[in-house]
Amino acid sequence: MNTILRTEHLCKYYGSGENEVRAVEDNNISIEQGEFVAIVGKSGSGKSTLLHMLGGLDYPTSGKVYVGEKDIFALKEDALWQCSAEERWALFFRYLTWFLPLMCGKILCSPLG
Repeated sequence: MNTILRTEHLCKYYGSGENEVRAVEDNNISIEQGEFVAIVGKSGSGKSTLLHMLGGLDYPTSGKVYVGEKDIFALKEDALWQCSAEERWALFFRYLTWFLPLMCGKILCSPLG
């Protein structure tokens, strides 16, 4: 199979010392072309943090994210957004399908004037 996304020892920590929060710790995943993947967990377990790093929206504390063979965080920021069409992720569209109905609801429920 063709690995389209993988992580190596991916970590994201916030804060420091006794206030350190380990949102994602030593995550190693491999997703093959054609595979469907669901990321599930309780509130606050790091799902969104993981997705943000997989989509290149947030930098990890340590570790790597590969799209195909490219380490996306080794790319300069301009190059990150210039990946070929085959390498772009549905992640952004997923966020849009979740976000737009919420915004429309807020707009429709907002008082006029």
